[in-house]
Amino acid sequence: MRNRQAGGVVNSEKLLVAIAAVSAVIASTVFGVIGAGAQTQTPAPSAFEVASVKPSTGNSGQTTAETARGWGDVTGTVNLEDIHLTDVLLRAYGLQPYQLSGPAWLDADPFEILAVVPADAPKRQIPLMFQALLQERFKLRFHRETQVAPAYALVIAAGGPKLKESVPDDIYVAPAETTTLRSGSVSHSSEGTGPFGMAKTRFANGVLHTDFASMTMKSLTEYLNQYPDTQYVIGLLDLPVVDMTELKGSYQVTLDISRGDMPRARGPANQEDASQALPTASDPPGNSVRASLQKLGLKLERRRLPVEKFVIDLVERTPTEN
Repeated sequence: MRNRQAGGVVNSEKLLVAIAAVSAVIASTVFGVIGAGAQTQTPAPSAFEVASVKPSTGNSGQTTAETARGWGDVTGTVNLEDIHLTDVLLRAYGLQPYQLSGPAWLDADPFEILAVVPADAPKRQIPLMFQALLQERFKLRFHRETQVAPAYALVIAAGGPKLKESVPDDIYVAPAETTTLRSGSVSHSSEGTGPFGMAKTRFANGVLHTDFASMTMKSLTEYLNQYPDTQYVIGLLDLPVVDMTELKGSYQVTLDISRGDMPRARGPANQEDASQALPTASDPPGNSVRASLQKLGLKLERRRLPVEKFVIDLVERTPTEN
């Protein structure tokens, strides 16, 4: 049970819980990459049974068990309140945050999206339904291009990989979480299926410890590339990560990420949010990430690599009527 403390402690507690939740378990299952190499914009063949899209009134504000976002893959119902189009685009097209190039309002204007997935539709078609919705209601037009840019190559370290292979598990387990606040310190633990499969996570003493039951190298790079948020400057690392390990299996992965390497802990770009920022760690960003990877027999090498960009040519700010 949470104890009521002074305002600053409570604000920090809420912020840390949000970090832990986003990082591992509480978010909805992430859709797989759909047509990542496609250059055409043929309208998606699938569509929601019914769909409502409108600017958000901003009344939801809080995410609880009753109001948690639903992307349709678990219940068949899409319930997205105060959602930014950035989030929808990333999921619909299987993008990483660094790939998306578009107008700034994509991260500023909240929308409410409610929809129903056809009963007989396979889950793999849900991203196509979101693509169709974006093209129909927001007149989305885009193109893909490859740019050579600074990035981190995820490679095998000297001595070889130290990964334990595991069997992929597609069974969904509803997340459960526990949060305690005692003597001004907060701890948060959760277990269940999240955006990167089955995971157990615990945040305590400034460290987010996560055990992933089965993770591919593709999923690991997606984890390292996560956290799109315009209020904060960077994510776990300062450059995108590209998998160059050539490892094809699924593995047990343990990561220990320090508070200083969490995006929300490094201080907001907007000065108005400065009161909510946690103290910035003295270590350079990414130190705990690199240490965790080293234990797995992996490392990051800074290189100039081809990076695919998803460039928006047209997107209407006001969606067409339902």
